[in-house]
Amino acid sequence: MRSIIDDEFAFRVEQEIQRCLAAWQIRGASIIIVQHDSHNILTFGQRDEHSPVTPSTRFALASNSKLITALLLVRALASNSPPLPVNTPIKAILPSFRLANPLAEAECTVEDILSHRTGLPGYDEMFEPGYVMGELVERLATLELSGGFRERHQYNSILFDLAAILVEKLTGQAFDVYAHEQLFQPLGLTSATFYHTPDQGEFAKSFWQRVDQNGEGDEGRWIEYGIERCQGAIGTGRLWMDSNDMAKWTQALPSIPEYAEAVIPRTIAGAAGGLEFPDQTVLYGLAHRASTHRGVLIHEHGGEIPGFLSKVARLPEYNAGFAILCNSDPGGKYLRALVKCRMIEYFASLPRKDWFAVLDAKRQGAFRSFSAVSIRAPFTSDELAVDVSSLVDTWSSPGFATWIIDHHQVVPSLPAEMGSLPFVASLYGSVELIFSPAPSSLLEDGSTNVGKKGERWNGCKAWTSYDTGEVFFGDPFHIEVVDNRMKVVGMTGVGEGLSEEDWPIWFSRSV
Repeated sequence: MRSIIDDEFAFRVEQEIQRCLAAWQIRGASIIIVQHDSHNILTFGQRDEHSPVTPSTRFALASNSKLITALLLVRALASNSPPLPVNTPIKAILPSFRLANPLAEAECTVEDILSHRTGLPGYDEMFEPGYVMGELVERLATLELSGGFRERHQYNSILFDLAAILVEKLTGQAFDVYAHEQLFQPLGLTSATFYHTPDQGEFAKSFWQRVDQNGEGDEGRWIEYGIERCQGAIGTGRLWMDSNDMAKWTQALPSIPEYAEAVIPRTIAGAAGGLEFPDQTVLYGLAHRASTHRGVLIHEHGGEIPGFLSKVARLPEYNAGFAILCNSDPGGKYLRALVKCRMIEYFASLPRKDWFAVLDAKRQGAFRSFSAVSIRAPFTSDELAVDVSSLVDTWSSPGFATWIIDHHQVVPSLPAEMGSLPFVASLYGSVELIFSPAPSSLLEDGSTNVGKKGERWNGCKAWTSYDTGEVFFGDPFHIEVVDNRMKVVGMTGVGEGLSEEDWPIWFSRSV
């Protein structure tokens, strides 16, 4: 098979990626490059503690599963009798569908959920060990919307599990069975699976690096795949695939009829900036982003869960594409950005930039900014000489969570050793919430308003790793208790342009 990349480019890319692996704590990666009917696969590093990455190593795709969910749902709609368009209301398919906003409930369509414009924020903390996909429809009915319906793009993963439910409703088949029948088998994607079965093939293991309170990354550690600890996420981010099949998938995308529907922009996903380096505003279709980089149109999507990062991209002008699969976090964020910029340079014959220097500076800046926003001034009393009776209770936020707060969880001050935790930390270790009086609760005479109406508390997670037994603190949030209601700020997962402060999660005291 003809090589797509020339020897000089291959040598320079391999040298640069080896540099990235060493500098950014990356354990393993695979780069897939396709054009017309040819492809190249470059593999690097380790898939786990003992074995190298090969083209047969399966990686978790995370949110790159979403495009498959979108394509399957569009196909299921078209296969209905009579065929249904993507602007079909959800309630026409699933009458039990409910949203807290009556207008959104009545008008919300398939197109709305697949383009993240329902007004529902992330609510990613729902993907906890107790999450069951079969309960999702009931839980959605009570979740507050944080944006106006169809007013803005708010990335929401849980609605792609709703999309999987709709596929099953329309087809009468289990979602994974329909995926294999409609996409995986016809395309020869023999490695594609929604199930993590490391005894039945080469599965990459995830590597996670913690950023501490000083903005410094530690040496990192191998962690087990956590998504399987919840009973869902099949429509959201549970798919695995190896590089051989990723080459087939990236090549096949333009030939899949539903893909043309997916790349049509529906919302504005964000302004220029971040690690993607778009020329201008990023647009979003159905589980797919569209933007230009240095004048080159790119259709793409990323995927990210603790220890796994991915990108799948097409360059329509060049009938080419590429994918990046990586088992290291957060280093993989910068690797996939570098590979994207290099691939566009190569296909478009653009002048070469020093992307390593650019991205290394971004990485160091991100670590420093994490430190700045994560540290909260502690309440410095040696003893907790305040009334905690109004906080210690059972609190419920329907659809989101129930908290049982005990006296031992309330401490004089939060630990100073704050740092990053895995995304949805409860899937990777045991989590206990801890609370302390907020400095803003101090009155002029040195007393506090804790125990009074409008009292304020700071909180964070104490996380104990299932894999190493390490205990880390992070994911800070803020609380205000007013009578029998509790406002929690920092867990909603609102979209760009919105403030968590303006869109808290409300809990009520259980009676």
